[in-house]
Amino acid sequence: ISFDILKTIKKICDTENLKYGLAFGTLIGAVRHKGYIPWDDDVDIIMPRPDFEKLMKYFEDNYEELQPYEPWNRSKHPDYPYTMTRIIDNRYILDVDNEKPCGMGIFVDIYVLDGAGNTIDEARSLLEKTRKYPSSIFLATRIKLKNGGTKGFWKNILKPFFFSFVKLMGREYFVKKLYNIISLHDYNNSSYLACIEWDNTTASATAKADIENPVEVEFNGEKFKAAANIDFYLSHAYGDYMTPPPPHDRVYHHLYKAYKKVDVK
Repeated sequence: ISFDILKTIKKICDTENLKYGLAFGTLIGAVRHKGYIPWDDDVDIIMPRPDFEKLMKYFEDNYEELQPYEPWNRSKHPDYPYTMTRIIDNRYILDVDNEKPCGMGIFVDIYVLDGAGNTIDEARSLLEKTRKYPSSIFLATRIKLKNGGTKGFWKNILKPFFFSFVKLMGREYFVKKLYNIISLHDYNNSSYLACIEWDNTTASATAKADIENPVEVEFNGEKFKAAANIDFYLSHAYGDYMTPPPPHDRVYHHLYKAYKKVDVK
């Protein structure tokens, strides 16, 4: 289902001359497996802000034609807990662990790239400085505090106090701070881009020239675009990405169940 969404996005981007690239685990899957990592459970793409805005306009102008696919984000669905946009298949509904229902279906993640400076070190440094905001936004939208997923003795000790703090301040407090930072970095005058609005690693730091002059990779028997210099970016983010992790680490990372909607008469 997510592959069909991805093919639809690709078709629109090719037709409208919009830039995008497979990213993160999806890109590793393309390079290492020629498709999905067998234990992966989503699809990730990166897209420069100007191209993303054109894509959103295309979905708005062609809403009926593109059904059952539609964008899912904070501006259209206030209960949606994340800051990145997803293109969903609305014939399905997700039951997400520790998250209030927001009506979202099976999805493809779009990580929007904003201006992040003129060197890759600047871009990565910016992501390091802002990573607390996406983490705070995520935690603020959890129903309850859960153990696991946090590495480090002191981080686990302090996590209950931090959880209480972010719940008290609320999601929008951190969203506002995050987008204020994004507004300070001009896209047109930046040579490097990054997904500041959600990426809490340095994996999305990308040269603008590499996303504007992409290469092709194979994924599930079809060709898709990816930012040039794939090995440079994947090596930084994941180390030896061509060697699969040990079997006990081959696990999915989203906790949800997906259901197909049925008509009740």
